[in-house]
Amino acid sequence: MRLRALLRRASAVAPLPAWALLGGVYLTAMLLNSARWHYGPDTRFYLAWAYRFGGLSEIEAGRRTYDFLNPLESFAGYCWNACDTSLPGITYEWLFRGEEGGLFVQRLVYPLLSAPFVRLFGPPGMLVVPALAFTAYVIMTVVLANRLLGRRWAVPAGIAAILPITLDRFALYAYTEALATAFLVACVLMLPLRREGAAEPGGGRARQRGAPALEAGGGLTGEPGPVGLNRRRLIAFAVLLVLFAFTRQFHHVVVAGVVVTWLGVAIRQRRQKSRSLLNPWAPFAAVGVGVAIVVGVVQALMSPGYSLLTPFLEITKAESIGGIPEVLPGVIRSIIAGEVQTAGQDFGLVLIAVLGAAGIVAAWRTEFAWLTVGIFAGTFGLLLITALPSQNRYWALSVPLLAIHATAFVARVLTRDDRPAAETPSGQTAGEASARPATA
Repeated sequence: MRLRALLRRASAVAPLPAWALLGGVYLTAMLLNSARWHYGPDTRFYLAWAYRFGGLSEIEAGRRTYDFLNPLESFAGYCWNACDTSLPGITYEWLFRGEEGGLFVQRLVYPLLSAPFVRLFGPPGMLVVPALAFTAYVIMTVVLANRLLGRRWAVPAGIAAILPITLDRFALYAYTEALATAFLVACVLMLPLRREGAAEPGGGRARQRGAPALEAGGGLTGEPGPVGLNRRRLIAFAVLLVLFAFTRQFHHVVVAGVVVTWLGVAIRQRRQKSRSLLNPWAPFAAVGVGVAIVVGVVQALMSPGYSLLTPFLEITKAESIGGIPEVLPGVIRSIIAGEVQTAGQDFGLVLIAVLGAAGIVAAWRTEFAWLTVGIFAGTFGLLLITALPSQNRYWALSVPLLAIHATAFVARVLTRDDRPAAETPSGQTAGEASARPATA
């Protein structure tokens, strides 16, 4: 009975044959990922903390971490005087505090979730959580696309999210990208996104069969919920944002996206002669800003020896805060050149980026477009703080949203109908009347 209920739910989101196609693409991506490199320099921090959460001392956790990573040829440049773990006096304190460890002590969710798997499987257990997170965010992308584009285009959006092969590697990579992406998409699912052109509260525009509109405060299945604030969604958003923040300090991009969308809706209301700043996005913007402030204070207390400013000044040679304006143009050029060069090596990523950008431009008046632009702006802001290109690691978190915009643009081209709603023939079905994707 549970399997039958699950199949019914899946069928409501997308046709079962489409799910089967997505499963094939997903398995192919995972098979390709299994043959790739799974560990990077930052893995030593996450693995050491996973050992610590598993009950080992700092010294033993550090020793086991380096015993595993040191034989790997590509790790030789990162051993930090621990290539020989038998040397006396090694404390491995740099893994848990200080200039670099202070950054990773705040990222406790990934190693905490990985600790049981590391106890069972050793260091390869660090790959379990990224694999599960990758699976979750692909499914959530399909669910979000169903709400915004309809049942017909849900799975294509999920496939588009898998298409960039250079970003798929995070599905089996001992970093936080996959888990952070899952939390980002989960946060977006809690927001009051509504399919543009769907029935407004009290309105009467029909919805496409199998493509439920996301009303403000709607339920998780896409069914319209009660008008007004859904407190459970707001609480879930706050909890997910906190988990996101303690997985990776990237939660600010979601807050930026929500604030931009709130302002966009407020401006639209003002043009409609409504002076109120209150709209369905206002509580989420307030909670997001509040969470960001509280988490920022807590994380500063957790990492007293860590500073964002010091590495920025060292990398850019700005020497002081007063020298930042002078070096900023060069930092911007370096970041853009580095990210574009890396993206150019992945045809799938280039395709999704071009189509997604076209989709955002075509949907520039929609809440989902404003949200995505705000998230992109926040991402670029974080890149400026680091002063270095990220090899598209920062942008990887927003690929599911870009994939939905790309799918929406394709859907718009294939199902173009420029006739105004008022001119729709009376005999036309509800599905035909709202067939054009909302975000495109």
